[in-house]
Amino acid sequence: MSLHLYLKKWTAIGCKPYLTSDEEARVVMINCAALIMAVPAIPYFFIFCILKAYLLAFLIFPFIFLYSAGVLIANHFGARKFAKYLLLLGSSAAVGTFTLLMGQQCGLEFVYIAIGTFAIVAFPPNQKIQQIFALSIPAISFFFLDFFSSRVPPYYHFSPLFFHILFTVSIATSFFVSTMCIRTYMLLWHPKNKETIEAAEHATENKVMENKNLSCREKEIVRLILEGKSNSEIGKSLFISESTVKVHLNKIYKKLEIRSRLELMRLHVAFAET
Repeated sequence: MSLHLYLKKWTAIGCKPYLTSDEEARVVMINCAALIMAVPAIPYFFIFCILKAYLLAFLIFPFIFLYSAGVLIANHFGARKFAKYLLLLGSSAAVGTFTLLMGQQCGLEFVYIAIGTFAIVAFPPNQKIQQIFALSIPAISFFFLDFFSSRVPPYYHFSPLFFHILFTVSIATSFFVSTMCIRTYMLLWHPKNKETIEAAEHATENKVMENKNLSCREKEIVRLILEGKSNSEIGKSLFISESTVKVHLNKIYKKLEIRSRLELMRLHVAFAET
């Protein structure tokens, strides 16, 4: 299996048939953010070992575990809210810890921009309290870091070249995570995209209805999915159980060669642009 397929599989961890399109998009966004923040930490483990900064090398492991394992496992078992706060707390703690040990010249504080962007986009627009609470985590961490870093001298002193490299990596990480979060928001929740999504849904619905392999019941379920209804709402509309809806969904995904509502949303956008 190629690296691209591995990454696609990892980012889709936690995408279940019963999730709505925006819920699946948030799961994928969380997984991507966790991987983007964790990947740069792996080479730095070896760099810190070469520089004999063993404390920094040792501290990298729990943060990699939090990002790559903890967040993905939480999403896999459906603990999506826990995964969000785990990523927010873990990344904020990592930035604060490493900045205190190396000093503000390392540039890791810029990662707070990405964490703040993620905190806002991780919750839908109608959950303002959750958004504010999530945003307060990196904000409070930043102010505490600014307070202590001016009073506590850094434990490690590296060459300017190393700090320039670390500064560049911090900016790149912040840019990629922030861009991914903003793109997810613009795709799913921004009001300006409402007409585009509705037009795409209509085009996709026509394509699905032309698929002669779908039964009448499956076509009804697809139509309700395109209206944004959850599995429980579909079950109530068609007077069937939620488990029956899931069985039909699995058959629909197999026939249309897709795996989730998120892929159906991507198909919507693709048809809207053609």
